[in-house]
Amino acid sequence: MYLDLAPTVEPRPNSVVLTTADTFDPARGLGWVRPPSEGFTNPDFGPLRSPALNDGVAGTDFSLRLNLAPGPWTALVFIDDGYSNAHQVAIDVDGHPIVHSTRRFGVDAE
Repeated sequence: MYLDLAPTVEPRPNSVVLTTADTFDPARGLGWVRPPSEGFTNPDFGPLRSPALNDGVAGTDFSLRLNLAPGPWTALVFIDDGYSNAHQVAIDVDGHPIVHSTRRFGVDAE
């Protein structure tokens, strides 16, 4: 399953599209429990990234629920490195924190 969150361009083929308004729907088995406060796009990154990585969601506290079949799953969460708030991101799966490493460049580099 590929989730495309708040796409501003054509979504990736065969992806499940979620906007900030898509609250959890038991029939669909996915959605926001606490939605992000906004969707965003950054066209400045256009020449550097694929279109799927130029937009997304943002907020201070949001939660996504996915009802997945048992088994191994891989989640790729893209977070921009270097900004002063990048190190504050916490990712939990089923209430368990997931350790991740971000690079921090400092205020002068921003």
